[in-house]
Amino acid sequence: MSDNSKYNIDWLEDKLERFEDEKSALALELHNRSSRSGTLSTVLVCCAAAALVISALLLAAPNALLGGMARRGASVDLLLTLSGIIGVACCTAAVLTSSGAKRLLAIGISAAVLLLGAAALIRLPGRVGDIAIADEAGLRSIAKFKYGSYVLTEDIELEGDMELPVFCGVLNGAGHSVSGGHGLHIGSNYGTVKDLSINACKAANRGGLLCDLNYGSISGVGAAEDAELYGVGALVHKNLGSISHCSVGARYSACEHSGGIANVNSGVIEYCDFYGAFEGCTVGGIAYSSSGRIVDCISRGSFINCSSGSGGIVGELKGGSIEKCFVDAEVQGTLSPICGSGTGGSITRCYAVKSEAYEPTGDCVLLAREELGESKLIGFDLKNTWQLAESSLRLRGMSEAPSAPIPTER
Repeated sequence: MSDNSKYNIDWLEDKLERFEDEKSALALELHNRSSRSGTLSTVLVCCAAAALVISALLLAAPNALLGGMARRGASVDLLLTLSGIIGVACCTAAVLTSSGAKRLLAIGISAAVLLLGAAALIRLPGRVGDIAIADEAGLRSIAKFKYGSYVLTEDIELEGDMELPVFCGVLNGAGHSVSGGHGLHIGSNYGTVKDLSINACKAANRGGLLCDLNYGSISGVGAAEDAELYGVGALVHKNLGSISHCSVGARYSACEHSGGIANVNSGVIEYCDFYGAFEGCTVGGIAYSSSGRIVDCISRGSFINCSSGSGGIVGELKGGSIEKCFVDAEVQGTLSPICGSGTGGSITRCYAVKSEAYEPTGDCVLLAREELGESKLIGFDLKNTWQLAESSLRLRGMSEAPSAPIPTER
């Protein structure tokens, strides 16, 4: 009996010793795993901190950080996308692999990265510093950094088409021109395009000479007289943002629906001037269809054999308003002086020079040519005054138009 008891005790002691050894080995393994996990979480937290620094730099000076890359031909948009994915992955992994105070630190850094990253993306269209563009290669490099701020330093002649599917930055033409081919064309503009001239462009079957969809701002853009569009027409196909101080002298031929400045306007068009020509189109001198606001605009182009429903300012008014606009057009056929059709929206303080070609209308004040000193309207300055050539009369005030022209000293 005692032998059995001794045997049982020895067996139990052996089992206990083995258990202690296995426990020690397991404890060591757990310690090693914890150490490796701690090292990994530390590395990930450091990566998240690096993402925080990069986000802060992008917010403070994006072009200083990315402009050089764009000039050297790097795809900055791709770099930003990959950096964003890596940054989010590092922040997420740092939070999941850490614990205690380190996890709180990781959460704080991750939140800061998200906030600064979002602010940087919002600020990218506002940028610090400009990237100078002096030739066609530089202009084409814009496609690699659509958030950049660019300024033209020379007139640019294109050898082929120039297409930007999406633009979110600032393009300052600084009074220079882009000419040749189908010219510079933007699919969707979310940024700012300003002070740019478009010359010698022949744009066939496009929604807009400059832009298809405008969600941003276009100002001070001029389309020269030798720009032509067939099948479709307008400086911008659809405007959901703002267009101001633009002047268009393009020739629109055989266009189904055309507008001098926009085909469809759901935003704001102000201080714009159309002096080109429509032939065989259903048109609006400023916009074919509008549910937005058109204010302080001038239509002084040629309307040749335009279809019924065409208007000197808008073809079809679907809402919004037309305010303080002026029409001094050459008409062959018939034309409604301000609005061709539509029951929505409002028309206030609009004027047109009398013409036998005008259909009966009550949407504006018709002025005899004699009242304007037998001269044609030549445009407007940026001080809100309609100017008249060779005349002592002028209509005052894009912003303060009277009910009739008044004599003033020139």
